[in-house]
Amino acid sequence: MNLTNREKILILGGNTAQLPLITAAKNEGYHVVLCDYTTTNPGIALADTHHQENFMHREEVLRIAQSEGVRGIISNSEAAMPVVAYVSEKLGLVGNTLASVETLTSKKKFRDLQHRLGMFTPECVISSSFGEALEEAKSLKFPAVMKPEQSSGSRGTTRIESWEDMKSCAEQWEACSKFSRSGQVVIEEFVDMPSLDDVIDGDIFMHNDIFLWDGLFTSKRSKYAPTIPITQTYPPVLTNEELDEVKASISAILKGAGITFGEFNVELYYTSEHKLFCIEINARQGGNNIPVMVRKHSGIDMYKLLVTTSMGHDDYLNAPPPRKCNYVVNHVVFTHTAGIFRGLHISPKISPYVTEILHDKETGSYLHAGVNATDRLAMVYLEFPSRELQLKFTADIEEHIYPVMEEQS
Repeated sequence: MNLTNREKILILGGNTAQLPLITAAKNEGYHVVLCDYTTTNPGIALADTHHQENFMHREEVLRIAQSEGVRGIISNSEAAMPVVAYVSEKLGLVGNTLASVETLTSKKKFRDLQHRLGMFTPECVISSSFGEALEEAKSLKFPAVMKPEQSSGSRGTTRIESWEDMKSCAEQWEACSKFSRSGQVVIEEFVDMPSLDDVIDGDIFMHNDIFLWDGLFTSKRSKYAPTIPITQTYPPVLTNEELDEVKASISAILKGAGITFGEFNVELYYTSEHKLFCIEINARQGGNNIPVMVRKHSGIDMYKLLVTTSMGHDDYLNAPPPRKCNYVVNHVVFTHTAGIFRGLHISPKISPYVTEILHDKETGSYLHAGVNATDRLAMVYLEFPSRELQLKFTADIEEHIYPVMEEQS
């Protein structure tokens, strides 16, 4: 791309998660304006201009965008996405309205939208205090799930088996509310997941009426902590009919919310009655390096795609590289018992297919049992020569890859 004047892009957040966005923008020749309240986050050194401001202060971010004359604004921090929408709407940049993004980031608004669209969805209530939660939850069927009204990564999620159990959940409610950006908590009827191996997950990209579905995969959950995704299998294990239904459901929700642009992390599964249930659509890229895995699987660079289209340049969107279909897997490792981490066990049978290991925890450190996505201790990338081998090993992958833990006496 020939840019005589380096066009400016505003990126919210300079932490590790935003580094690929900053790098992609630099690779395209853009002038990166970074809004990050710290002076130490790694993205600051890569940015051309740094504003040490809290990106949650939308009016300040708007002022920065105006003063810098930016052409685009992006982030992949969920907390920042309403601010991205607010600024893009105010300045007429490529993006979404604030109302549309708030529909996705609020679990209650999201469920209400599904109801209006006639989709399968559980009944839920929202509360601002535990007393209010007790009163509102009387209308629900149990078991139920308590969730932060605005959060991500399974933080603060608790399953409640009965109404009697609900009465003793004051501490859980308080903890849950602290994970919620709104301070509110949602309690919804539990929807049976017939298999922990068949969650439909991934990142999709939307720009007006164009959808890219290369980022869909099947997600396996751990039997020890069912709320935590542990294994991404690309491409997804779905029939053609199921894949068509998944695409139709996602596109209907996004359009129903008023969304027109961006990369979104989706999570769905089929109930025991084979009804498609969309758990959530996050207004951001997914965690666990999903864009990296999408590139390994299909050849599509989601970072480049998001950066360039946000700047009004659609060349890559209109003429992406030829599609691949590599049988790749990302296995996210957690410990299911507390103790001292002594290393990662990888069986000789699966080791030939391991392409990379990314460590999050140091050997010798004390770890508690994993309860949410932040407790990840490693990610293992694998590639298989055939679908048959891929599915064979992912069926019992925790028998082949696991942390070696030493119990403390």
